[in-house]
Amino acid sequence: MLSLLVASFLTFSYVQVPVVTMRETPYEFSKAVSQAIFAEEVVVLETDAEWTKIETKEDGCKGWISSDAIVDRDIAYADCSCITPLVEVTSFAAPVYDRQDTSSGAIFILPFECRLEAIDPFNEPDCSWITLNLPDGKQAYIQRGDVTCEMYAITKEELFEYSKRFLHLPFTPGGRSSFGYDSSGFVQMLYRHIGLAIPRRIQDQCDWEGFEKISLDQCESGDLIFWGRSASEIQHVGMYLGDKRFIHITTKENQPWVRISDLDTPLYNGKGEWPFRTMRRVR
Repeated sequence: MLSLLVASFLTFSYVQVPVVTMRETPYEFSKAVSQAIFAEEVVVLETDAEWTKIETKEDGCKGWISSDAIVDRDIAYADCSCITPLVEVTSFAAPVYDRQDTSSGAIFILPFECRLEAIDPFNEPDCSWITLNLPDGKQAYIQRGDVTCEMYAITKEELFEYSKRFLHLPFTPGGRSSFGYDSSGFVQMLYRHIGLAIPRRIQDQCDWEGFEKISLDQCESGDLIFWGRSASEIQHVGMYLGDKRFIHITTKENQPWVRISDLDTPLYNGKGEWPFRTMRRVR
């Protein structure tokens, strides 16, 4: 254990697969608690044979993943130091190639929001390819149209239109990527784009000190609405859009994707309607 702790101070650990499911226990069919995406930095907490327990640096979520899903480095990767140019994936599914030729087939496909080190992305604006340095030290190529060099926050007022681009993306248990979100992962992503790092777990989101409780008649576009059995048993979250509509994702109503619903339509948890509802706004 001591050697593991020492090693953690000497290396940086990054996800090296497009998306990896974080599980409650080191078991293939254990409950999915979250996900980590390609090039995301994680902290290694514990190892158990073929499994590694990690903590995501962004939100402190902990879970078990396959040990071969991460790679260690001696220096930080894509750390916003401006030493190495960065690009961010803007497509929901961005193919990465081992050569500048789509006919060769992608070596893997990356989800939205992956941040990557690029080699001189600004020097050849007419080129349709960008060369990447990957966390494992290899080079690869991505098409310019799938990434951006401009990374900036939008306003809360812009969330209404911004959120609609995600309509019909699928639900995935523990989902936190464009390959599939769960309800708390979806609103966490939306708030990340207005520059706010809210908690990962849905109960923690509802209880977060950065939010204030408001009433339904105070709700404005961009505020969050939570449902559950009680204030201490929150099970679902969506973002209010105005006119008694909200955007969210569940597997209920036979619609397992991001969609817009009406507040007057009851939400069900499989055993009946969720009896509790509460609203939150950023302080």
